[in-house]
Amino acid sequence: MQLKNLGAGNPDGGLFTADQFDRKTSEVKNLGAPGRGVIEVKAPAEAVDDTATSDQISKNWGRYKLVLVTNLCDWLLIGERTGHRVTLERFRLATDEVSFWALAAHPTKTQTELGDAFQDFFGARAAT
Repeated sequence: MQLKNLGAGNPDGGLFTADQFDRKTSEVKNLGAPGRGVIEVKAPAEAVDDTATSDQISKNWGRYKLVLVTNLCDWLLIGERTGHRVTLERFRLATDEVSFWALAAHPTKTQTELGDAFQDFFGARAAT
């Protein structure tokens, strides 16, 4: 998950396309160049909006132009439209840390109630 620092710090992970993997070894060809952007993960107690406006995310966006910011409760996809940084998508599993851990305590129920919508959040991005 940890990417090389290419001048924008070390994002927590990268979103790679299938053609970025070596077919023989299944290893990523270039850890510094995720084709679908990067991921920054914070603790559930940290507000995604605060993280999204941080210098760290500004550097990541400047380098990769697509950043998925999450605290596991809240998922925010920051991208680019006409050269400007914009919020492309957002999905909230829970409104706060307590609610998130309540969902996590009942994964089957959470999957039944929120699984399709959460999958759609990611599926819509994978197709672009």
